[in-house]
Amino acid sequence: MATFNTENVNLMTQSEATEEILTLKNQEREAAAELKSSLKQVPAYYQAVTIQGEREIVMRRVAAPAELPSPPSAVKAGSRPSFDLSQWDEADVIQLANIYLHATVYDDSHSKLVVNFERERYTVWTNLNFKYLQLLGSFSTADRRYNYFGPTCQIDPELEAINVRLAAEKGFTYTSRWEDPPVPFAAEPEYVLVAEEDRAVPEEVYRQLDDLLGYYMANQERLRIEYHNDRQLRAAHERYRQAHPQEPQDIVLNYSRMSAPTE
Repeated sequence: MATFNTENVNLMTQSEATEEILTLKNQEREAAAELKSSLKQVPAYYQAVTIQGEREIVMRRVAAPAELPSPPSAVKAGSRPSFDLSQWDEADVIQLANIYLHATVYDDSHSKLVVNFERERYTVWTNLNFKYLQLLGSFSTADRRYNYFGPTCQIDPELEAINVRLAAEKGFTYTSRWEDPPVPFAAEPEYVLVAEEDRAVPEEVYRQLDDLLGYYMANQERLRIEYHNDRQLRAAHERYRQAHPQEPQDIVLNYSRMSAPTE
């Protein structure tokens, strides 16, 4: 999957996204041509050419490098580097934590989160749109560094209604995936955790949710812009792919003997 730089602080237009993709593709072609040219400039003892469909594969035996890269230093099994933490106060140490959840966004109006914590699952509903967190990989608070793992899917009520109708026309039943939150939300951002009566919810779960939603609210505009720009770039990349079908590329491979032959 292609990845793009979406950190532009401004909303990207379609023409800007198209121009950025063209620039990226031109840079990729230039880098590939430069690499191929540099490989061919190395003197070869032997060269073999194979035709594979419309592609040419060139195998070139060249001299081994004068100096081989040094192997990584051996680390004794079970040993760990030691650190002097005496100079640090406990308050200065940043805690590391992971957030694992799956988000379902319903028509951009509300989100259902299934949070995984210590082999337990907790259902959370919020009026925040979690589609804007799809690009998030990590974030920090004053005393914590979080890794965020939050795959997201989106439910469109119009498409669900069409699926229900088409299924009925063909004589079978389709159950809509649409769900309403268990309680009405106020205008202000909020969340509700649906807990079973006989199961206590760890305070850590609330801590992680508060930190995540606090980060969301503090960076909502930037997250929205990054999401918009990512969609613009992906659409531009798809337009480019359709307009420029991939062609077979020639391959140049240099190889050399790295050790003396065994007698």
